[in-house]
Amino acid sequence: ILFYMVFGFLEDLGYLPRVAVILDRLLHRIGLHGYSVIPMLLACGCNVPGILAIRNLETRRERFITAVVTSITIPCMAQTALIMKAVGERGGVFIVLTFATLATVWIVLGMTLKLAVKGNTPTLLLEIPPYRVPSVKIQLKKLKMRVSCYFREAIPYVLGGIFLINVLHVTGVIEWIGNLFSPLIKGIFGLPEETVVALIIGMVRKDAAVALLEPIGLGDYQVVIAVVILTLY
Repeated sequence: ILFYMVFGFLEDLGYLPRVAVILDRLLHRIGLHGYSVIPMLLACGCNVPGILAIRNLETRRERFITAVVTSITIPCMAQTALIMKAVGERGGVFIVLTFATLATVWIVLGMTLKLAVKGNTPTLLLEIPPYRVPSVKIQLKKLKMRVSCYFREAIPYVLGGIFLINVLHVTGVIEWIGNLFSPLIKGIFGLPEETVVALIIGMVRKDAAVALLEPIGLGDYQVVIAVVILTLY
């Protein structure tokens, strides 16, 4: 709710079109134009409205590339808060390492998709509105609309996913999956087998999965690796 309040304020203030213009040249390097930054900013609050917002983009190519880089590399606000707690306790350098890794993946993935997905990047034609004081009434109306949209679109999937995870846990499937992927988790990523449970829960709630890493007792770099994997996969 707080994120939507701030986002709505910046939107009606007239600042977001200026952000799109500023980032247009950078986003062209991954096959997008500046307006694609709006879904990415929304995804910083929650990936659900971020993905929904790609409907406003002009071409299918833009929508596809934006959806991929947004859903894979941008953590939501809840996940970011837990990342700051889990990684920040180890020192500021590990926070920088975590987000630098995500930014690197964003760039490499975007440039790869630019080459792999056929099509052209349209030129950004955007009218820059003047700065204006936002209307409180309109702000509250937009806030209500966006929050209700989130509950309608996201909550059924979240509840269904939690139910599924509980069923897998009670039936012992999660433990079986942990044993199955033990060579990958322990051998390649250098993480203990117990992190598999957090990774599975991360399919439904990545922020809750980050919280489950704390009692495992991971080392400094293990926490960074686990958090990055949770964000990306």
